[in-house]
Amino acid sequence: MPRRVVQSELEHKGVVPVDSPSPGPEQVLGSLEARVLQVLWAQNQPLSVQDVLEDLNRGQSQRWAYNSAMTVMARLAEKGYLARDREGRAYRYRALVSREHFATWEAGRAAGDLLEEFGDAAVAGFARELKDRPELLDVLRRILDESDRGGPA
Repeated sequence: MPRRVVQSELEHKGVVPVDSPSPGPEQVLGSLEARVLQVLWAQNQPLSVQDVLEDLNRGQSQRWAYNSAMTVMARLAEKGYLARDREGRAYRYRALVSREHFATWEAGRAAGDLLEEFGDAAVAGFARELKDRPELLDVLRRILDESDRGGPA
């Protein structure tokens, strides 16, 4: 199968192509969901929908509606990415995962999906990609060594 077909199938599943930067929220979430998470990570404190909306709309010609931001933030809370705490009649939201944990978790989920669907071919593809990336091959060796010793995997 040509690389472009495989790549487009993987992109559809939210998998980042090999030559892309590390996975960020925009590769696995909707555009507004990703931007909300990025605002909360940058502010590093609980924010109201209005606080997030002001940040999202700052300097933008096309502005997000309050209801859109509120709906997206409620969905992110339902998905487990955000916590929400009642403050008066409104909620304040905070990220439950750091940017780094998000990338690790999503990359693991994507790898699991690839292994489930493609099995040995996915392993062979990973191996070919790692061959020319010694720093990543070292990371894999370290993880496998820890796993063999019963440490964290």
